[in-house]
Amino acid sequence: MHRVLMRDRHDMSDEQWALIKPHLPASSAGRAGRPWSDHRAVINAVLWRTRAGAAWRDLPAEYGPWKTAYNRHRRRAGRYLPVMRSDGPALMPVFRSQHQAELLMWLLLHPEQEYGVTEMAVRLEVPLSTLHREVIRLDGAGLVASRTQGRNRLIRADLDHPAAKALTRLT
Repeated sequence: MHRVLMRDRHDMSDEQWALIKPHLPASSAGRAGRPWSDHRAVINAVLWRTRAGAAWRDLPAEYGPWKTAYNRHRRRAGRYLPVMRSDGPALMPVFRSQHQAELLMWLLLHPEQEYGVTEMAVRLEVPLSTLHREVIRLDGAGLVASRTQGRNRLIRADLDHPAAKALTRLT
């Protein structure tokens, strides 16, 4: 049995791979075209790209060609197994994602402070592009107030929002 070593601390463990492997095509024998690329490497590539929020072309070389991971993801989008999904926040009906919940919690715990989006991305250890999207959603919902200062976007909790008091009690 060929064992693929984990390349990154976020790559699938052997236990996770054992759950997923039976649901993938066993081999490319009997089908036309090139043989399948290593399934585990391709899935790890898709997971890396999703987690990093990076462009497909920025995929690290150790995951193989970016185009292979892109094509496999595009063809199989929506068919990934539930075991590959991470748990959502405990208050999923309220928050869209764990990142959104953590951002709003931080802002509600420090309502008098104004933070830059980049600063919050570093503080919460979230990719900047992901946090920026969450800020846009929260700003659109009126839960945060934002303003620009030069090239920086500054955010703070909007305590005038009807849900702000209830959300503050949750934190």
